[in-house]
Amino acid sequence: MNSVGLRLSAARTACRFVVAGVVFGSAALAYALVAGHTGQPPLAGVVGVTVVVAAALWLLREPIDRLAARVVLGVGADGYAVMRELTAQLAATLPVDEVAPASPKPPATRPAAHEPRFACGWPTAIRGPGPGHPPAR
Repeated sequence: MNSVGLRLSAARTACRFVVAGVVFGSAALAYALVAGHTGQPPLAGVVGVTVVVAAALWLLREPIDRLAARVVLGVGADGYAVMRELTAQLAATLPVDEVAPASPKPPATRPAAHEPRFACGWPTAIRGPGPGHPPAR
């Protein structure tokens, strides 16, 4: 893994650690205030808070990734801004028609009479004779 990838992974890990610490810390503080002591919380409570932390990290994965990219890569991490700047540079050096060519015209629609039509059916030898017809010999 290159240096940038390693720094991105470290930044993501640090952000996730902060989110988990805030949720676990809030839960510990709430438990101490409700229970009146700082002893060991019940197993069900610990499991419940762990599920909440996992859900929070899942929901915040994209914002955390963007924040980590912004911290590691700086302003250039915003892909939209980079593409907008590139388009502006291209528009300044090339005619607009070459930067953003005209959209292609929609294909002409064929009239219904020219559309292929298919008919499916069983041959009469397999189907057998219809009513009032003698069997085939």
